[in-house]
Amino acid sequence: MKYKAIIVDAQLVLTRSFSITKNYRTWTEYDVVRNFFYSISSMLRDHHGPVERVILCWDKRPYHKDNLLGGTYKGSRSYITEDDSNTELVITDQDVKDIEYYLDQKEKPERPQEFLDLVKEYEVRKVLEENRKKGLAKYYILKNFHDYGMISIIKDGWEADDIAYICANICEEINYNSAVYTVDGDWEFFTNPVVDYIHINTQKPKTFEVVKTKVPKGLDLHPREFNIYVESLIGNHNDLVKTITKESNKLSWDKLILDIQSNGIDKHVTDIDLYHRQVSTFRLETFPEYNELVNECRNALSCSVNLITAEQYQIKHQYQGFKVLSSYYENHLNGFKLI
Repeated sequence: MKYKAIIVDAQLVLTRSFSITKNYRTWTEYDVVRNFFYSISSMLRDHHGPVERVILCWDKRPYHKDNLLGGTYKGSRSYITEDDSNTELVITDQDVKDIEYYLDQKEKPERPQEFLDLVKEYEVRKVLEENRKKGLAKYYILKNFHDYGMISIIKDGWEADDIAYICANICEEINYNSAVYTVDGDWEFFTNPVVDYIHINTQKPKTFEVVKTKVPKGLDLHPREFNIYVESLIGNHNDLVKTITKESNKLSWDKLILDIQSNGIDKHVTDIDLYHRQVSTFRLETFPEYNELVNECRNALSCSVNLITAEQYQIKHQYQGFKVLSSYYENHLNGFKLI
């Protein structure tokens, strides 16, 4: 057994499963759940099993990091809410047919504004309904997947990234060989001597020894600490912004960081307060309910794992829930080796 646990970016896998499912002509939340199950099960069967457990890490907005940054964390990402819908607008069955025909056309003909307003409202309601089903799928996984060897961790204000990092640290503490599993390159910096990084698309593990080579020679820093300097100075895909001065940006990372360590940050950034607030988004120990979350992660990595039999699975899902073939579920069981 190479890995005892796979620590999964469940929010990402759910989004991918949803993206596949929403292209079906008709679908329910259980189709999203099934595709989620297939994604994890095939990963274990074809690549990284058997394992003792799978840890599913989830997001729960609004994030604590957003409070630290005054509402700008992931601020470029837009979300459609109920407030975007005009509930007084009536869309008939014939309207739906006309709208779908209009949307299917590559070159859109000119239509009156009244019709375009209907199109806009139709698209808003479609997204809201899709998000409702996605939410139901997430709730189902949270409540039921422990029976299939998958333990969920979710906490108000916390991201899957932060939960995975805490789990990785605990794995090192208890010498529990594991891997984090995502497409997010930032998760590479969660690696340590007993935790690898696996990119979902390639399925190829990357070890701590490989990740350490990203730290310039001459810097005695853990890769995560090096990355905190980098992202707090030049920004990242989560809308941390560039704070480094033009002059300092010309320096090599080793020279820059050594000077910061010796002489402080002040001359190297355009906004000292913002730089420190961006750094604070990585200091998880200062977040609300940190100790409680650590205990939850520790329990998830040490508790007994439920793994119902194929017969129990068929009984449980005889009348409700998502369904897969008995033979597929039996193959899923082969992805685990419980202690």
